[in-house]
This record gives sequence, structure tokens and C-alpha cells, in this order.
Amino acid sequence: MITLAVIIGVLLLTGAVEAAYKGTSTGRRVTTGHPPSTQPPTTAEPGSSSTAPSLPQPSTTPAPTTPPGSLAPVNPLYVPPVTTQPVVPQASNLSPTVISAMVNPAVVDIDTRLAYQNALAAGTGMVLTSNGVVLTNNHVIDGATTISAVSIGTGRAYPAHVLGVDPSADVAVIQLDGASGLRTINPGFTVVKRGDPVVAIGNAGGVGGPPTVTTGTVQSVDQSIIASDPAAGTSEQLDGLIATTAALHPGDSGGPLVNGSGQVIGMDTAASVAGQSPVTVSFAIPIQRALDIARQIQAGQASSTIRLGLPPFLGIQVTPGTGAGGRTGAVVSGVVAGGPAAGAGVVPGSVIVAINGQIVDSGPGLTTLLRQFRPGDTVTVSWFGPAGNQRSARVTLGTGPAD
Repeated sequence: MITLAVIIGVLLLTGAVEAAYKGTSTGRRVTTGHPPSTQPPTTAEPGSSSTAPSLPQPSTTPAPTTPPGSLAPVNPLYVPPVTTQPVVPQASNLSPTVISAMVNPAVVDIDTRLAYQNALAAGTGMVLTSNGVVLTNNHVIDGATTISAVSIGTGRAYPAHVLGVDPSADVAVIQLDGASGLRTINPGFTVVKRGDPVVAIGNAGGVGGPPTVTTGTVQSVDQSIIASDPAAGTSEQLDGLIATTAALHPGDSGGPLVNGSGQVIGMDTAASVAGQSPVTVSFAIPIQRALDIARQIQAGQASSTIRLGLPPFLGIQVTPGTGAGGRTGAVVSGVVAGGPAAGAGVVPGSVIVAINGQIVDSGPGLTTLLRQFRPGDTVTVSWFGPAGNQRSARVTLGTGPAD
């Protein structure tokens, strides 16, 4: 069964300029110091809060609240309420306290700066290697111009850079610069079944410090959801997910979902909520799936969905539709001061029609063409100005934010 999903609460600060090598806003972040402006009206579904009797509910650690003006936690992908069937919870081998003590040292708090959105954000990651390769959700780092992370195991803060992403699977891999001797997660590849007890660990509220621990039960496996982004007008399907009753909070994205034996079985990614109340069903990417993608990224193997490093940057914001006189192309609505496009003379109201002679028919079309190149490449950009004058210029692409 496929469930429709929507990204939670997207706000951009007034006057912020999006890094539009992607064409449109990704819409997956809440900006600093502002609560979400809208929350989709939802209601809890019967039978969606069953938990193992050996695990306290709803949470071992309450989710902290982010004070105004601080880092805004990244919301899990939003899923409207789903119908669930009652499930018989099984007993856990270990207590939540023991499980968190086992897993926490391999968890990192991720902080990002989104310079082109004038925002800060926070999420969670899992350490894969002792020298600091970290697994997280792509929506945790999407749009980031600066990334840092704090190891729960060592308490040290590290600058980080992007090794690669697979937006279609919502997976990203980052490298903590200068890290060594870190504890790594213990992945579990056993079969996950309905009724299995689970613990979700993460940076709830985005405030850092000891991770929040929430408990629950596996409701179903091999679930598919469609995550749509109203701000960008795009959607993506995530398949094979684990659905649980472990409540997720903003900031938990990218954190580990752990079984009753202390093994990481998934990466927390999406949640179904009932208004302002705790989530009723959460979704996690199976750890085997996430690790398969991470290994490809570590091996430097790009694909039709996997992108390595950071993308090229033209430095414009585009808007859907056509330009003056009905001209088709990428219609420029904003230009980053000092960026490559601005230096070439592109201004708001321009319509970009070609890159290296290849026709640009829309903002998404421009995004697709630019992904053929890397930062530092020089390309010929052709466009029509607001007055209809045709121009072209050689432009050296900059380094864009994470995508």
C-alpha cells in the first residue's frame, strides 16, 4: 500500500534567496526562531499506539522544546494519518536505558547553516566508521552551506562535508573532518516483524546533549509512502520502510531505530502526526538499504540517483511559468549577489534558454542540465533579458549548497 506523505512546516525568512541550481525551494526546513505557520489537520487512528509492555510509553526522555532564535530542528517527512491494525507487542530483551547506553556513543547531533535561506537547522546522524563517516537523511542536510556535528560518544564538535546523497531514497553521507577513534553503530540484519519492540534515538528539539529516547512497536514492514513537497511542487516515493509507533519529533530525522537487542535496524525518516500531539506512526528506512547506498557513495560510485560531493552553483532563483512574451525557459526571479549568474549580467526577469547550446525549457530542465557539470566547470549560458535582448556569456560554476 502506498501512503501519501507531505513535508512538514516550511518557512523561508522574508527576502531570503534560494540557491536555485535546483530550480525551486526544497521546502524541507523550518527556519530559525519561527514555528511552522501551518500544520495539516489530522486525527489519530485507532490501534496506532500499541507498545511492548516491557518498554515505557510514550517516551523515556521527553522531547525538549527549541527556544526562539536557536537552531530549528529538521522535521521528519510528514505523513497524513494512516490506518493501522492492532498488533501484539513482544517483549524486549533489553531496557530502553541499556539500549540507549549501547547506541548513543555512535550517534551525532548535526547542525547546518543555510546561508541562502538565512536559516539554521539541526538533525541526527549515525557513525559508520571510526574516522567519521556518518549516515543521515538527505532532508537533514538539504540546502546546507555549512555542516558541523557533535559526537555523543566523545563530546567533540567536528566540521563536516558532504560525500554524497541519494535524494530519491532520502539518504546522505557526510564526513566529519579530523575525526578518529569514534564508536560505530551495530547494524542488525535480522528479519523485522510486526510486534517487535523498537527504540528511536535522536536529537529531538535540536537542542543537542543526551539523545532523546522513544519507544514503540513495529506496526508493519515493507511500506511505501509518497513524500510531497508543496513548496517545490515535487514528490518522491520511498519504499520498503518500517512503520512503528515510536514517536518521532523534529530533530530526530537521521537517527537510529533500534531493536530490543540493541541493534540498529533502520534510520528514522518520516512521521504521521495528529495535530500537535505525538506521532501515531513513524517510518524508518531499513538499515540494509541505507548502508547499501552509503557504501556506493563511499566507493565514489555515482548513479542516476546518487550524486557525489556538492552540486554546481549558478546562483539564481527561478519561478515556474514563462517569461515576458510567453518565452519558455528558466524564468529568473532572483539572483545571488556576487554569484556566477550575477557576474555574467543575469538579472531578475531574465529567461535562461540554453546551457552549452542545450535547450533549457524550464527551471527543472535547468537543474537537470547543470547536474552534468561540477563546481569549477565553465559553461556558456544563453538568456533573454527582461527587455527581450538576447545574450550569452561564459560562466564558471560555483559550489552550491548540499542537495
